[in-house]
Amino acid sequence: AEKRLSKEEKDVTEELEEYRMALLRYRYEQRYINERLDTVITEEEIEDYYNAHAESFIAEVPVVKARFMRISKDSPNLSLIRKKMSSEKTEDLIEADSIAYSSADRYTDYGEKWIDMVELAKDFDTDYGSLLSSMRNSFIETTDAYGKVNVAYISEYVKAGEVLPMEYCENEIREILIGTRKHKLVTDLERDLMEDARDKGKLV
Repeated sequence: AEKRLSKEEKDVTEELEEYRMALLRYRYEQRYINERLDTVITEEEIEDYYNAHAESFIAEVPVVKARFMRISKDSPNLSLIRKKMSSEKTEDLIEADSIAYSSADRYTDYGEKWIDMVELAKDFDTDYGSLLSSMRNSFIETTDAYGKVNVAYISEYVKAGEVLPMEYCENEIREILIGTRKHKLVTDLERDLMEDARDKGKLV
């Protein structure tokens, strides 16, 4: 490049200065934002945004609340845990967890956390479409080649194409609201700098 480019083409002084100015501007904006950004988002703000933009939160794949167990198909506690894990009584769920602790290879109560079917399918080492096709009466149950039974009880279910639960969207909404605040800070900064430059006669 040194040999083939002309002297004018090799002169990058202007580009370097533009890059330096852009980098300084970026760093100043980041400091300005970090010093002023309020990252506290209340539940009321999340709920208000969700209610106003619910049509933007549509499930691409089903989302569920689930309990999952992997256990030997020969375990004498399989039926009992299966029954307890489908209960809505707190004492039954505690008992299911307690029995599974000593009997099952794995027991996960996702509790009140919504997860998508893609995540749940990983527990079964399959795809979520196959998982959906094997669901019966809120239960999904498969047996692998090692004699292990994988069981999931679906306590709540939202179909693909339906509006996602607010709880599932909370983190995304929080990021959106913080992003909006960042944008406003930058916009306000640019406006203030323009007004300052105009007042000082530096803006033509």
